[in-house]
Amino acid sequence: QGSIRRTDKGELSVYCTEWTMLTKSTLPLPDKYHGLTDISKRYRQRHLDLIVNPSVRDTFFKRAKITSTLRRQLDELGFLEIETPVLHTQ
Repeated sequence: QGSIRRTDKGELSVYCTEWTMLTKSTLPLPDKYHGLTDISKRYRQRHLDLIVNPSVRDTFFKRAKITSTLRRQLDELGFLEIETPVLHTQ
């Protein structure tokens, strides 16, 4: 329920006072026993892989810690971090 109004810029908008969710829009997580077995699907849906696979999550956590520690130590030694573009052939 609600009313239709115009915003300050003149666009039509619905100002709702009540709403009811009819269904959830998310898909269920993969099966915990089988998980994500297709390698290409694991790479495409990395967010799911991190949720359902603790070993992958642990690997990412360790990698982030190593990178952070290395960067901090090199900063303390006076090194300068620069970014270089990656060239791709087309």
